[in-house]
Amino acid sequence: MRNWTVLAALALAAASQADIWYTVKAQPGAKGLEITLAFDAPKGDSTLQIPRWSPGAYGIGDYASRVTDVKAVGDNNLPLPVGRVNHETWKTTVSRPQRIKLTYTLDGAIGDRVHYGGPSTYLYLVGRKEEACHLKVECPANWGIYVGLNPDTGRNAFYAPTYDVLADNPVTLGDLPNDTYMSGGVPHSIVYHSGPVEKLDRKQVVATLHQISDYMVKFWGRLPFDKYVWHVSVMDSPGGGWGLEHLSSTQVGMATGFNPGTKSVMAHEYFHAWNVKRVRSSVLGPFDYQKLPRTGALWWLEGVTDYYASVILSRGGIMTPEYLQSEAARQTEKARGNPLRLTNSIYNASYILNKAETGLSAPIDYYTFGWLAGMCFDLELRDQSDGKVTLDDVEHDLFALCNGKPGFPEDGVRSALIKRGGEKFGRLYDTWILKPGELPIEEQLAKVGLQLVKTETTVPRMPFGTITNGPTSPVTVDEIIGDGGGLKKGDILVMVGGKPVEQGFRGSRTVSQVATAAKVGDLVVVTVKRGNEEITFKVAVAGRPQTAFGVKELPGATERQKRLWAAWCGASK
Repeated sequence: MRNWTVLAALALAAASQADIWYTVKAQPGAKGLEITLAFDAPKGDSTLQIPRWSPGAYGIGDYASRVTDVKAVGDNNLPLPVGRVNHETWKTTVSRPQRIKLTYTLDGAIGDRVHYGGPSTYLYLVGRKEEACHLKVECPANWGIYVGLNPDTGRNAFYAPTYDVLADNPVTLGDLPNDTYMSGGVPHSIVYHSGPVEKLDRKQVVATLHQISDYMVKFWGRLPFDKYVWHVSVMDSPGGGWGLEHLSSTQVGMATGFNPGTKSVMAHEYFHAWNVKRVRSSVLGPFDYQKLPRTGALWWLEGVTDYYASVILSRGGIMTPEYLQSEAARQTEKARGNPLRLTNSIYNASYILNKAETGLSAPIDYYTFGWLAGMCFDLELRDQSDGKVTLDDVEHDLFALCNGKPGFPEDGVRSALIKRGGEKFGRLYDTWILKPGELPIEEQLAKVGLQLVKTETTVPRMPFGTITNGPTSPVTVDEIIGDGGGLKKGDILVMVGGKPVEQGFRGSRTVSQVATAAKVGDLVVVTVKRGNEEITFKVAVAGRPQTAFGVKELPGATERQKRLWAAWCGASK
């Protein structure tokens, strides 16, 4: 027993020496975050890289451009040479095994708060991403430290079993407004790191997020993390939002209006803690941070997650049961408005997402079509089994298959559907997912006693289309409708309807919001930059025909159909 104890202690010491230690120093007034990596290096080369993309975002980012002042010292504290191999890669060399400390600065002035994501911040040792990582944060004593990682020994210290886990936990620092709640025995933190927090009803936010979490405890049986952090950027907007999922946290944009769209984003991101993070395609971890993944399963991982966001709001009592069927109408309206659905498959829309590298652009939206495909499979399972089997069971099966193990193969969702519904579901998968064509929305809704209704309407739009090439790119005029009120393709939008047009998606959204709030024929003042000159026009709001969809009860719906409807949308509890 004594000899075993000694050997075990030596093994633990050796394992500890193989760990990689990160220190992040955030000092107000500094030109950026100062980051130190300490690691045991073998004789020869140690190569370090910074990722080119962030899991969940699926787009190439130039994170390396912010990395400066890269230096290294050995265990004798003497400088070591550090060479830049390429834009994302550095290398240092030692003639004998020793402890190395490598430091670098991540440019970006430090103010009274800091929020950062892992992939855009942490270098990793090539070939050593599976080693345990320790994180220590140095910041002012009155600052809170918000991160989904479990605590490590020492003050302001945290532990990650691998680099992937370290990188998948964003960090917020500062003396910031925050709220907490408990769900499933797990503490949840909501920290507001930017935006007009004072305009937000924080009590409503806590109540809604608490309801979302409680429903997920009921759905899954337990929470797969020891704590959870909502990293919130507040948007001064009547509704909507955005999010990026992580293992035990999420980065979200939360609208001050906190409308159903905002609540749906919150439910979507929380469901991602399972679907994507633990129920995932095999290519989505461990990650190759230099190359975007390719998987045809994003319709399930993103689109079905969106479907369950609607499910959570309906069945969780946050919205009425009828909300789920109204979302079915809204998603159908979006899908039927895209004629390319008849020539492009849902699988293909998922697979070519990495357009930054391929030059391709998905012709249909795997969020919308994934939502509808998820509903179709769910209603088919419910009808076939008289409500005894649902898509929930398929999710649970995939969770059991993937949790803590390699992800599912490309045909994994197909196999899971067949397990619960039989070979018929393999044929449905091949038709609905692998081939172009119309999803049988009307047929599936009829199984729960519902029907689609269509209304032809005219909706307002600007007499021009817009385009932007990224979050730091201007919004420019891309298409002229009619005479365009004097605008020309390539004009850079500066102001629309008295509102400044920001760069990137937010600016495009501003243009859409101004049009939506107007009436066809209204005059809107638009200022553009053309060359070196700013020019102002008054343009007339145009109209475009649109088929609006709704859902209502099917005349003569049977008691069985009504029972299946009540179970599907949460009216029967």
